[in-house]
Amino acid sequence: FIGVLDPPSNSGGNRQRFKENMILVSGLPLDISEEHLLDKLWKVFSTVGNIKINQETKGASIDLFRKIDNKPPLNGTATITFEREESVVKAIEKYNGELE
Repeated sequence: FIGVLDPPSNSGGNRQRFKENMILVSGLPLDISEEHLLDKLWKVFSTVGNIKINQETKGASIDLFRKIDNKPPLNGTATITFEREESVVKAIEKYNGELE
């Protein structure tokens, strides 16, 4: 699944966590290294637009989700933040249901 994270309602929520230029990707493989997965996600999704650079890490703004205790293993879900909202639309149109 590739989709847009819905921004929180006015009743609360972490507004900085959800952005219009961010997508959620689920169903990612669990049998490859974190480094290989990050590289693969960057290679695939940079074809539809520039992925934002995280100012703290200086790497691509791709966040891999972990199990509840925030320790390995990964849970097969990630968010990718693009520089432009149009890239989100392109990513959904091109890859939703296509990645394996």
